[in-house]
Amino acid sequence: MRTEDDFDPGAKYHIPSSTPYIRYFVAFILQFQFHKALCEIANQPVLYTCDIDGNKEVGDKIR
Repeated sequence: MRTEDDFDPGAKYHIPSSTPYIRYFVAFILQFQFHKALCEIANQPVLYTCDIDGNKEVGDKIR
C-alpha cells in the first residue's frame, strides 16, 4: 500500500536531475495552438474530430 512517504516524483527523470520541466508544458501549449490553427485552415473547427491528413490547403500552409 502506498503512503505519502513514497516519493513518486523522484521516479521521473527530470526531478532528480533538476531538468527544467517548463519546456514540456510550453511545448504542449504550442502543439495545441498549432493543431487548432491547422484545423481552422482545413475548415474543421471541432478539434477532437479534426483530420488534416491529405488536406491540400494545410499542406500548402506548412510548406
